Amino acid sequence: MCIFLPPKGCCYGNVRRSMVIDLESLHKDGVQDVFVFCNHSELKMCHADDLLYGYDRRGFKVHYYPIANDQTMSVSKCVPILCEIESCLRAGHKIILQCVDGLGKSCTVAGALWLFLDKHVTPLVVMETLCQLRGPMAIARVKHYNYLNDFRKNAALVLSPT
Repeated sequence: MCIFLPPKGCCYGNVRRSMVIDLESLHKDGVQDVFVFCNHSELKMCHADDLLYGYDRRGFKVHYYPIANDQTMSVSKCVPILCEIESCLRAGHKIILQCVDGLGKSCTVAGALWLFLDKHVTPLVVMETLCQLRGPMAIARVKHYNYLNDFRKNAALVLSPT
């Protein structure tokens, strides 16, 4: 599940965002773990400097792995995070994968997770499905497309005993 991180107090149509209400909604939905990929400058830009504290205060387990703007995470850093996500899912936890717009970073991690867990799915199916679920911008950058296409090969290098 990917969510959009709107600035506090901003308005989308007739909807004004409230961090308190959003966190309460996630809590009521049974979310237990939040994997945040926003970096500090993105949180500041969205006027959500205290988001990580808000998650923690509300009782969510926060897994903070900032990814620099316009970058992808190295596969060697991604694989342990995917193992952590898998562990949460196997324990029956509901999780959130969060970046600023719910696209790009979080969709790339979600795609990598799917490729990591299901050895039979192809990168193309993963990307097409993410674009169907999140819209055409889910995997819009060439670097995210290449990352997912090469993920299994690169993950095998990380996971192979040396």
